[in-house]
Amino acid sequence: MKDVKKILFIFHFTEMGGAERLVFDITKNMDRTRVQPVVVCLVPTYKALKYKGKYSESQIVKMGEKAGQILDKHQTPFFMIEMPNLLCFSTIQTLRRLIKKEQIQNIFCLDSQPERTIGLISGAMSPGKKFVLSMHYDTYDLNQTRYLSLLDTFLLRFVDQMTATSEYHKNLLVKREHISSSKIKIIHNGLDLSRFDDSNPILSRPDFGLTPETRIVGIVARLVPMKGHSVLLEAAVEVLKKEPNTCFMIIGDGVDRQKLERMCTELSVENNVLFLGTREDVPSLVPLFDVAVLCSRSEIFGISLLEYMAAGRPVIASNVGGIPEIITEGETGLLVEPGNPGALAKGILRLLKNPVYAEKLGSAAKIRVAQGFNMKKMIEQIERLFAE
Repeated sequence: MKDVKKILFIFHFTEMGGAERLVFDITKNMDRTRVQPVVVCLVPTYKALKYKGKYSESQIVKMGEKAGQILDKHQTPFFMIEMPNLLCFSTIQTLRRLIKKEQIQNIFCLDSQPERTIGLISGAMSPGKKFVLSMHYDTYDLNQTRYLSLLDTFLLRFVDQMTATSEYHKNLLVKREHISSSKIKIIHNGLDLSRFDDSNPILSRPDFGLTPETRIVGIVARLVPMKGHSVLLEAAVEVLKKEPNTCFMIIGDGVDRQKLERMCTELSVENNVLFLGTREDVPSLVPLFDVAVLCSRSEIFGISLLEYMAAGRPVIASNVGGIPEIITEGETGLLVEPGNPGALAKGILRLLKNPVYAEKLGSAAKIRVAQGFNMKKMIEQIERLFAE
């Protein structure tokens, strides 16, 4: 075991999003004869105030415990560290002691808050450890204060390598963050394709009180402004005028849920919209979609797209950010102008009314994700990065 390299993954878990699912899939599928992943979940109890009643401190702690349960199934060592505030000295000290005790050689940190800042500080205070900052967000979406931005800019000099999820993302980091292009390696997100093979159980429409004839337009995304759910609801009004037996299935949770539920009532589409919340059985749900949507206003990559494609679903997505590097217009899906409900409705109706064309797009998408965005390829790139 002396040749096995220990890699510490730092992340936080309050909502099941694409980056969170990636941590679970990467650590589960790493070659344990060469690499031993260790996971630290930061528990940001201070965010209870930010979420304004959406999550209490105890609920945030329970989410951390839930992450531990998932990782325990994969036999991945797991540690929780509570954070009463963002720049908590005791949290930093606990993390530093853990790095030393577990004989960690490499640190792999996601770039959302709080792990970005805490990870950067801990990495800077752990000489001899190789530190990789895995960028999965537009830095503008982190909503950092000027003080935190300046602190992070200083700490970035201690990072050995950064990863970006797309060419668009890399160019953004060079332009906005003034990071040297040579310090950024593109590693496309990958998907554990076994989660979407034919042996997995698939739910049925009656499980949700729907008739077998009901058409389903689905989205898997956190309920946050960036994901553009309000655009989908406005598009739903137009779709239902021509396809009234359509259900809009929304999978995910977040701070915008109550706002979106009110919007459904205001638009009189509440009887055609299902909010399913956070689900762990996404591979059983996505195959139900007649049309899969990702209508983000801003998107570095879009992991949900890979899930749609792996299930062979016809996709319609915003022509924004790194999405065009995944979806080829007219070949593996449809691309529409972001923030445009009319264009989105037109694309959805096109796919609903042309099932042969929709099936053709879905089949091509399935081949595309298997060849270019599989988990095995992503993990090989991560392991090679640390080996270098």
